[in-house]
Amino acid sequence: MKSAVLAASLLVCTTALAQETAPVKGDIGGSARLSYWSSDRSLNEHRGAAVLATWLNGKVEYRDTRFVFDGWVAAVNADGTAQQDKVREAYADRRFGDCSARLGRQIISWGRADGINPTDRISPRDYTLLAPEEADNQSGADGLQMRCDLDAGTFSAGTFTRFAGNTVPLPVRPGLQYQPARSAGPMRTALKYERNNGALDWSVSLYHGADTLPETAAVALGAGGVSASLKVPTVRVLGHDGSWALSGPLAGTVMRWEAAYTKAVTGEGQRANNLMAVIGAEVGLDAGATVSAQWIGQRWGHFVAPDMSPASPAGFAALLDAPFSHRFDRVSHGAMLRWRKPWHNDMVVTDLTLVYDVTRGSRMLRGKATYAINDHWRLVGSFDHFAGNELSSFGVLKQNNLLMAEVRRLF
Repeated sequence: MKSAVLAASLLVCTTALAQETAPVKGDIGGSARLSYWSSDRSLNEHRGAAVLATWLNGKVEYRDTRFVFDGWVAAVNADGTAQQDKVREAYADRRFGDCSARLGRQIISWGRADGINPTDRISPRDYTLLAPEEADNQSGADGLQMRCDLDAGTFSAGTFTRFAGNTVPLPVRPGLQYQPARSAGPMRTALKYERNNGALDWSVSLYHGADTLPETAAVALGAGGVSASLKVPTVRVLGHDGSWALSGPLAGTVMRWEAAYTKAVTGEGQRANNLMAVIGAEVGLDAGATVSAQWIGQRWGHFVAPDMSPASPAGFAALLDAPFSHRFDRVSHGAMLRWRKPWHNDMVVTDLTLVYDVTRGSRMLRGKATYAINDHWRLVGSFDHFAGNELSSFGVLKQNNLLMAEVRRLF
């Protein structure tokens, strides 16, 4: 909280200075949000959550240096009022000819696929955050990134502090307690090379460090029930992604693909080994509407089938892992369909997404509508619906079915 207030105060001061002293330039913006959620996203029995939040972002530029801040603070009334805050970004970026250096907390999003990005491993996400936009659940990684624009493309390299993976909803069951993962492993490193060839863009990447998804490290049986300790394995990830804007009769269609091979580092076990690929297309329709469809496939290199019996430690650990690692089967397939449509000169925008787990038959349906009353006021409504049996990727999330309504003031 103190860091958010300090950063906000700094931005206000420098923005005021920008009005008087050249060549400093700056701006600050954000929103105040009041929302009501019929359920939270933590897989518990709580019903009804009111959230009052302020989101703030800004930047200050001086010659070749840029300072950026993005964060929020919220009061959440869910089973008692609690205050939360997050500094999503706070970094300085300086240009040196064809290269730049960025130091601080920064959001780095890898991958071109729509929504599901197997190469995206650097910036953590909080899947329990009560925010309607998917991009808002991502926060920055602390570290240093260098980027250079070359004749043959763009090369970037970065080193980042350790982290404990994404924040995922953990099932609440009688007699079961999870011990959250802590920051572990070495300093994280990442390399990426990108090429932009007009209609065809592609990249290759390499990541070394903590994985984004936790796994069960140990299971203890005691008088109070089962205690599962989580950890994040150290992995190496080789990734590739690309996009191709088609022409001729298929003009307005963009093909996108992405694949990542993940291998656990020696000494960390083999459960993290997997290959995941996504391929799909986005088609532009009349009046600004778009439809995108994609196939998602994943194969685990070392697979232990989930087992209900505590007498099988590996199988029982796999059963505890499966809800947040989506590791119910050695090979799994899925499909996603997304439709987006603006109405009345973009005054209203609707978005509907269906993800279907072909292997297990579970599904997620998510919808959102935004109504721009004017330049400053927005009304937002959304819903999440999960269906399927309990041993499936979306069936385990049925307690997170919800409706949400929000009033937002932009400034």
